[in-house]
Amino acid sequence: MKNICALVIILLFQNVAAQDATQAIKDAGLDIEVSKAGLTVPDAVEKAKDVGYSDQDILNAIEKTKNEGKAPEEAGSDSEEKKTKESLGGSKYFRELQNAVFESYNIVKTPKYRLFSLPPFGYEIFNNPAVTFEPLDYAPADPNYQIGTDDELMVSLYGEVQYSGTYKVDREGKINLPEAGMVIVNGLTLIQAHKKIVERLSQIYAGIRSKAISVDVTTGKLKRIKIFVLGEVRQPGGFVISSTSTAFTALYYAAGPTNQGSLRKVQVLRNNKPIATIDLYDLILKGKKDSDIRLQNGDVVYVPLAPRKVAIPRGVYRPGIYEPLPGEGLKAVLALAGGLRPDAYTEIIQINRTGRDGLVTLIDLSYRDIMSNPAEYQLENEDVIGIYKVPEGIDNIVTIDGFVLMPGPYEITDNTTVGELVDKAGGLLKIAYRPRAEVSRMLFYARPESTVTFILNLDSETDRAFPLKSRDRVIVRQDPDYQFQKRVTIDGMVYFPGYYSLAAEGERLSSIIKRAGGLKPRAYPEGSIFSRAGEGQIDVNLAKALNKTGNLHDIVMRDGDVLAIPERPATVNVSGEVRFPVNTIYEPNHGFKHYLEKVGGTTEDADRKRITVRLPNGRNMNPKTFFGLFQRNIPPGASIIVPKKKESAGVKWSEVIQSTTAILTTAVVIVVGINQLQQ
Repeated sequence: MKNICALVIILLFQNVAAQDATQAIKDAGLDIEVSKAGLTVPDAVEKAKDVGYSDQDILNAIEKTKNEGKAPEEAGSDSEEKKTKESLGGSKYFRELQNAVFESYNIVKTPKYRLFSLPPFGYEIFNNPAVTFEPLDYAPADPNYQIGTDDELMVSLYGEVQYSGTYKVDREGKINLPEAGMVIVNGLTLIQAHKKIVERLSQIYAGIRSKAISVDVTTGKLKRIKIFVLGEVRQPGGFVISSTSTAFTALYYAAGPTNQGSLRKVQVLRNNKPIATIDLYDLILKGKKDSDIRLQNGDVVYVPLAPRKVAIPRGVYRPGIYEPLPGEGLKAVLALAGGLRPDAYTEIIQINRTGRDGLVTLIDLSYRDIMSNPAEYQLENEDVIGIYKVPEGIDNIVTIDGFVLMPGPYEITDNTTVGELVDKAGGLLKIAYRPRAEVSRMLFYARPESTVTFILNLDSETDRAFPLKSRDRVIVRQDPDYQFQKRVTIDGMVYFPGYYSLAAEGERLSSIIKRAGGLKPRAYPEGSIFSRAGEGQIDVNLAKALNKTGNLHDIVMRDGDVLAIPERPATVNVSGEVRFPVNTIYEPNHGFKHYLEKVGGTTEDADRKRITVRLPNGRNMNPKTFFGLFQRNIPPGASIIVPKKKESAGVKWSEVIQSTTAILTTAVVIVVGINQLQQ
């Protein structure tokens, strides 16, 4: 009711033409509207007094406004009425009175007034003229970069063959490799092109298959593409940009969306069909670029009008104008704005909504009801969300913090108890420490001001009946002995791999394996890898742990432990300085020499004294035993590594002979010279 009165008062001061406020209402025909509101004309004038204006103040303001707003002598014309209204609206005295009425009743003039006085969220990232996205000729390309005409590929070979070359993709989508010939790469990703080039080169260089030669394929100078940015952008048009550019990059070239453009439904069209819809809020708020796709030649980036915008002027960490998506309501918008500030008054959130008739409707909502309701409260275009600060003089509010379902400020009455406040806050969480809750109370009238603390047991009915006072703060802390659920991970060759919660303190590895259904027939426990957070890999022999439970290898499990059990392999890998590095079939009861013979033996540069065997679980094994007289059996999945000889620092006889010859020759020359001098 009082809101209608306030609006009537505003209309009153926009249409006054006489000294007497009561008569002005009647002359303007507003007495009918006042009566509809259930008030008399004097009541409406009295409302202006409620905000601090006396009768004389009101009349002085009317008179001053009237004098400022007088039009030329042609009284009664439409032009005169229009000019008078414009002058009244701009009057300093009128604005002071109007603002006082607005402030008293929390009324907005129109949502547009508030909307245009706030910054639209997100658009400022396009306002920095110092930041540019110049096309880079040699920008690094990720493995999914799509290769096309005019791209350059750099192909390098390392190892037994050393070679590097740069090849430009021609109009037919091919590159010409020496000896290997033409390779079609158009439309392939960089990783696909790498695979195709390796396959072609492996037909020429056998060392590629044996891994004696490595092939590296990277991009050189990249092609340019032409794209279009259209719709609600500041500088629409066509742009030539780097082929690594994304939709966000293109928007930056077009100076970003206009304030009417959508940041949440940016569309990318390819061949006249939409292929992606980009939500820039994900990038701005979360740093996520999942939906920001790389553009191709001829793509169109289109920014439509934002279908709905709402404003939050205050009470949140990021005041501004936001664009909610369909289905997003008040809770979602509050989250976009960073949530409520600590001094926000949550008893009432006010929605200011302007109808098609221009009238403002005020909708009061409870923040707690909104947050507890799983459904969203839907907002309309140009709604203004009013969130107010907790008044400093409020005397019926307490705060509960800590481990309750809904911490925050709550209204209290003269008889509100601690137990009732806990119930209002949704009750205690499971991890709350019930025997000790704190009530902190300010003694405002003490000199100096001080705080007193009460310790209460929330399991005691007597303590739950403790009466609260305004500004009290209740703190519920976490149970120090509460144990969160601990779990471990079993991956690989068990019947039921996955996460397992520890059933009890001290549960061992063998127990977890049993709960996972045991090992499958093809499991290879000798190759299992056990990892522990903060310690890395631990040397645990799973076979021994299962053969005799409770031994040293049957380790006590901790939260976060991971055990990976591989499938039993059928090969042994032989690599390094051997004739044919390869994975060879495993044969039981054979040592390393047997497998070296299978791959043609070692090369001349092999250092046979330093041959090592790496087991499937990552540990190294000495291939010899008993002073090197016997060989150990090589297990399946092992790797035999033959290193290269180190360069010897011994005597090089060729150099010795060369130096000696030079010395002897010099000596002979000296002797001959001496003999000639003596003669």
